[in-house]
Amino acid sequence: MKKGNEKLTFGKLIVRLRRTKGLTQEELAFRSNLSTRAMVSIEKDEYYPGLEAFTRIAKKLDMKPSEIFKIIEDNGLLADWEKGTNDDHH
Repeated sequence: MKKGNEKLTFGKLIVRLRRTKGLTQEELAFRSNLSTRAMVSIEKDEYYPGLEAFTRIAKKLDMKPSEIFKIIEDNGLLADWEKGTNDDHH
């Protein structure tokens, strides 16, 4: 999922998956019961959603959370996720 020399991040992964589904940030945020501000922060890697929000995002992207976790793991993004995880109150 890497493009050129650009490092894949969790936020960039969510952007790619969202665009594949033809959704705007606002649409995905609304469907995931998150604020647009939270979705923007997630996509900029300023905020990492907690498990509950992550699960809602995955479902609205028509994916299982485990499928997204596999991509995260396969691309070495787990360390970034672990140090940046926040709660669901964003």
